[in-house]
Amino acid sequence: MSDTLIVLSVQSGFDASTLVNCWFTLVEQGRGVTVATPKGRPAAPDAGSFSPARIGDDIARRMNLQEQLEHLDDLGSPKSLERLSLVSINLDSVLLIGSPDSLPQDLMESAALGNILKRMNAQNGLIGAIGAGMAGLLPARHEGNWLFAGRRLARPGSEPLRLLLQENGAGLAALTEPLVVDPPLLSANEDGSVRLAAEFARTLKRRASLDKNQCGTSSCG
Repeated sequence: MSDTLIVLSVQSGFDASTLVNCWFTLVEQGRGVTVATPKGRPAAPDAGSFSPARIGDDIARRMNLQEQLEHLDDLGSPKSLERLSLVSINLDSVLLIGSPDSLPQDLMESAALGNILKRMNAQNGLIGAIGAGMAGLLPARHEGNWLFAGRRLARPGSEPLRLLLQENGAGLAALTEPLVVDPPLLSANEDGSVRLAAEFARTLKRRASLDKNQCGTSSCG
């Protein structure tokens, strides 16, 4: 079975709850998960990940979230996007997770990430982006044109990111539509992160089942 590549920003970090939920949702479906960042540097939860504004005042919940993060394999030693963009990798999906607090400039400027997304799109791989993670879609270009121009995306909470996406040709859904599915692209704002994780995992499971059925009626391997 192929892995899902989770891409994180070193510069802005990530929302801990979003990463934990996506990770365990995928793992519970039997998926392998590979983490990658620019230059393979460790990414950390953003400053607001454990704030009452995001997870409430429950100390036990905060401690549980911290404990879950400690058990995420590869989080402390991610793969390098630059290296992954140059080698053959057993991946069928990419998931971009950002921080609600700032834009991931390092992902926005990553030619390596752009190349990985172009390869994934050409192979009809599944691509997901949550919140500011949608900024990581921007470096995917072909002959100067944005690969996802004309696609519908969830409307992120960040006004600068909304403008960037629209300037590049994305159509943004209303805030009342937190999850947008425009195959093979799935996107969600921060309110839709849990729904995206579930839909992402379901879609991968459906695809695996279809591939298995097709193999059953043809000569696979």
